Amino acid sequence: MGTARQPAGIPVGGQFAATTHSDPAVTLDEPAATRQHNPDHHALLMKQAWKRQVEVAHLLRDQDRISMEAVSSAILRDFPTATELRVRQNFGERGKRYDSTIVCVRDKDGVNITEGIRAWDLEPGPTGGDSAANAFSLIRSQFFDYENDFDFDRDNGEIIVPLNRDYALGIPLI
Repeated sequence: MGTARQPAGIPVGGQFAATTHSDPAVTLDEPAATRQHNPDHHALLMKQAWKRQVEVAHLLRDQDRISMEAVSSAILRDFPTATELRVRQNFGERGKRYDSTIVCVRDKDGVNITEGIRAWDLEPGPTGGDSAANAFSLIRSQFFDYENDFDFDRDNGEIIVPLNRDYALGIPLI
């Protein structure tokens, strides 16, 4: 066996071998100034945040109204004699509302015309999924809290939602 040879001019360790060199010149910048409270900037940010919250609230309300219009339309398509939707709010601990339940659809004589139809329990039924999907969206929202054109049946705790109203009136539909 021969002796291992290091080629001339190449240090032992190859390209990673230690070599003599000078350290690079490094300068550190002055530390950045600490951020200061700017009352004018803060006021502007708070104003913008509030404006955006109001915009979001209006968009959510419009979405609820469009969903209610879709529910009304689907109900009237499937039940042409319908005049009202009955909704019951469900409350949890300390009286906090957690959702609403669609109870039934009634005609002008107060007759429940959806008796035994499971679509209003948000399960597949003769009305298909469109009304159920929109209704599901509504019962999880605050729609029945802030709309004030509804009557309330104190005997059974139901909100009476008229179906002859245009809930999406004035909302630009895309």
